[in-house]
Amino acid sequence: MKLFFSLLFFIALPNIALAIESAPRELLARVVNQLESQSFRASAVYIRPSGMEAIDIERIEQFERITYNNEPIHQRIRTPLKEVLVLPAKQSFTEHRGKMIFNSLSELHKNPSRTNQVYNLFVSEHFDRVAGKEATRLSIISITQDRYSFIHWVDADSYIILRTDVLDENGELIERMVFTSFTLKDNQQWLGKKSTQYEGEKQQLLTYVEKTDSGKVRFTWLPAGFDVESIEAVYDKTQAVSYERVVLTDGFAFIDVYTHKTAHNAKLTRGQQLDTLHVYKGVVAGQEVSLEGQVPYAILQKIALNIKPK
Repeated sequence: MKLFFSLLFFIALPNIALAIESAPRELLARVVNQLESQSFRASAVYIRPSGMEAIDIERIEQFERITYNNEPIHQRIRTPLKEVLVLPAKQSFTEHRGKMIFNSLSELHKNPSRTNQVYNLFVSEHFDRVAGKEATRLSIISITQDRYSFIHWVDADSYIILRTDVLDENGELIERMVFTSFTLKDNQQWLGKKSTQYEGEKQQLLTYVEKTDSGKVRFTWLPAGFDVESIEAVYDKTQAVSYERVVLTDGFAFIDVYTHKTAHNAKLTRGQQLDTLHVYKGVVAGQEVSLEGQVPYAILQKIALNIKPK
């Protein structure tokens, strides 16, 4: 599998080692700006060690709906203040209200002095064709060997990302997302479609409230550049505190730390977590924890082992 991905990567990117730095921050700024202004419909495919997955994407400015074709979650809908997960079997859904939605590219753009210590940014000197569009490469390469690097193919006209390759800590390709079709839309055509309402049964309502300090855990070790970005108390419908969510970030990569065992699971390939998303679950000093993020599993494990209860 590693050989397949390595060959796939180097055949597709013969000049990756020759990429030159040419105003990458300016290109990043344009990409981030379109996240709040562009509307489009697209189909895409993920290629991962665990297999292929097709998705459909609708975005209307800051409203995004992703439909999965072979996942336990049927749809994921996001707005700046809400995330709704729709389950196909019972037409039920879970609503996460007030949840902080972390956008890696926006954070990277906002914190250049911080992220320059951990990542190098590059822009390719030529264009490639993706989904029938001309695209240039924006590469975000980890300086350290304990986190992932991302290479984005950006549409030269709309600055929408058409393809993303993820490299592991050893520089090997482990995931590819590529648009197979892509159509820009006029916002007026989609009036009334930014709905998060469903006729199915609301399975669960979780409300997130920002806190200044965790009442449950503290961290005695974090990877270089990582710090606590936000802390949220999560309430269920009875208004009782169910658990806490702590977001750790280096200004680009981020890790969700939950003070309970979540239902989230990483896909396994030959009994191992080989995709980009890793999940660690365990009990540390009597405290149940779940850590999730697009970082190597060993990093999640080391953070967890250095969590102390308050």
